[in-house]
Amino acid sequence: MLQKLAAFFKWTAPLRAQFGAAAGLRLALSLREAIWGATKGSLVGISLPGNPHTIYLRAGSSDAEVFFQVFVRRQAFFPVAGRPSLIVDAGANIGLSAIAFATRFPHARVLALEVDSDNFAILIKNTEPYPNIRPMLNGLWSRRTKLRIVNPDAEAWSLYCREATSSGPDLVEALGVSDILVENNATKIEVLKIDIEGGEYEVFSEGVDEWVGAVGLIAVELHEKTRPGCTEVVRSALLSRGFKESRWLEYRLFQRETLLD
Repeated sequence: MLQKLAAFFKWTAPLRAQFGAAAGLRLALSLREAIWGATKGSLVGISLPGNPHTIYLRAGSSDAEVFFQVFVRRQAFFPVAGRPSLIVDAGANIGLSAIAFATRFPHARVLALEVDSDNFAILIKNTEPYPNIRPMLNGLWSRRTKLRIVNPDAEAWSLYCREATSSGPDLVEALGVSDILVENNATKIEVLKIDIEGGEYEVFSEGVDEWVGAVGLIAVELHEKTRPGCTEVVRSALLSRGFKESRWLEYRLFQRETLLD
């Protein structure tokens, strides 16, 4: 028993460091329920310290790890210059990074794109209290097209798509960045976050000049194992167009030297 308590206390260390001893332990107990305690697939409500709205995670899924990534490791808290008016979160999963953006930048519109219908249902539930978040059941691609999830039985945070070569009820519409600008009557996207499990290869492989001048900061997670060559495609597309590269945890950040007007 003492060994289990010691292991649990060690596991809670990042939570206590981030949120304080008492709040960190309360959060740890809720996350423990979501990871091990509740029936697999059931929804567990999490109270994030400092946030008045409940966050819902599916028990026994990758949702708890996404929570750790976003709010404990602070992956969605990379530095952003200026005051963004439009943020695009491509690969929004269950909406946690969108919530981080919406609370950091309450005056910004946040477009949360997700391709999986199960993830999207939780995304809608999680983001309902945030009027500046717009959930969109869409993928991000180099252009408007139809996508199909290739690995539907994989963990919810590792689903990836390919362009559909046949029809079917399981297809989801993808948009290019230029389509997003047009459909939202926008002239610029200050922050474009991309975590789409290899689809970044297609986003940056063609048509980049149609939209790249309207984007200030790109935070992209590269998935070389899923889509070999994506790192070189992304870096070639952006470094040759005036972006500077840096790192923030699992993201590559590509930032313009000057802010968008």
